[in-house]
Amino acid sequence: MSEEKEISRTKEERLPIEKRAELLSGETSLYFNVAKFEHAQRIASLFSSSTMVPDHFQGNIANCLIALNYADRLKADPFMVMQNMYIVHGRPGVEAKLVIALINQSGKYSEPLKFRFEGSGDDYGCTAWTREAKSGEVVEGPKVTWKMVKSEGWDKDKINKKTGYTQTSKWKTMPEMMFRYRAASYFANVHCPELKLGMQTVEEINDYVELRQAENGKWQPPTAATAGERPVLDPEGFAEILEDNLLERFLEVTAEKNHSSREDVVRAANANQDEFIAAFKAWKQKGIAPAPPAEKAKGRKAKKQEPPPQPDPDLESRQEAETKPDPAPAPNGQGSLFPQSERDKLIAEIKRYPAEAITKARTSMGLAENVWPPTAEGCGRMLDLLLEG
Repeated sequence: MSEEKEISRTKEERLPIEKRAELLSGETSLYFNVAKFEHAQRIASLFSSSTMVPDHFQGNIANCLIALNYADRLKADPFMVMQNMYIVHGRPGVEAKLVIALINQSGKYSEPLKFRFEGSGDDYGCTAWTREAKSGEVVEGPKVTWKMVKSEGWDKDKINKKTGYTQTSKWKTMPEMMFRYRAASYFANVHCPELKLGMQTVEEINDYVELRQAENGKWQPPTAATAGERPVLDPEGFAEILEDNLLERFLEVTAEKNHSSREDVVRAANANQDEFIAAFKAWKQKGIAPAPPAEKAKGRKAKKQEPPPQPDPDLESRQEAETKPDPAPAPNGQGSLFPQSERDKLIAEIKRYPAEAITKARTSMGLAENVWPPTAEGCGRMLDLLLEG
């Protein structure tokens, strides 16, 4: 019976894409309809190679495919969706102007979405409203007031977790526009949530505030007093890499490798800016950055195949140094971002000894399993213990 199923499945896979689409016509989801998924992959590949889409879609077929699925569910133009879709704090969000456009084009309402401003002081605010196409009834969304804005902390300046610097709230620089965007989003949440499909607007994500408990026991947005002073990377010296999504990961890995804190690594980086930037770029190129796209064969001569590299007899001893990022300088200013530090050289030498001998040396030094001495001096002492047997 299983053989018959396997033969049937193989025959189905050999069918033209049009036939498979017909067989799976009951599946409407892009992810579960094989024919639609294969076609969407080709479209996603096209978008990912374009320079007319935002940076987070360029060279990223997976992001493009997710955006295509969202556009398919909205019955909207994929290019329009991509132009208004962003990643904020690691989460996808759409611009409020796209939500307004979806409301106006939905056919549910006879008039475009309108905004009414009224009140004074903290009661001053904005209400989004329109008329239903069938009944002509006026429908209104929740009113957004200054009292709500202040209570939720939306008007507070945000502290960039990556750089530590303060970003001025848009509620201070363009309040009328922010009122309209938030009122439109709330209108969609209440009256036509199917248009947002659970997505938040970029403005909502940006206004998210992580409350912290103050000394008086009350929960409030972080301020200079509650957030505490924290060393940050010099915005001018590190301008070329500050917006890189991998920077925070590099700081964490470097701190872990040096048995130090992120703050100490930032201080050391500020004292050695050129070395830190060079080490970060080398780290990305070595193990993180994607390979450049392959050249198209059409219209070009094929490159001569290079002979395979010869095996390196010392590869095993250098493997860790080649796969891990170069460490940032030690907090006391000693050490170097690259080349390989003295401590790493000693660790590579220690690894030549049997595992049992290394474990015994760790025990003698009071170190836990799989933990290396934090300094070059400590590694030298461990190497002496191994030499003594």
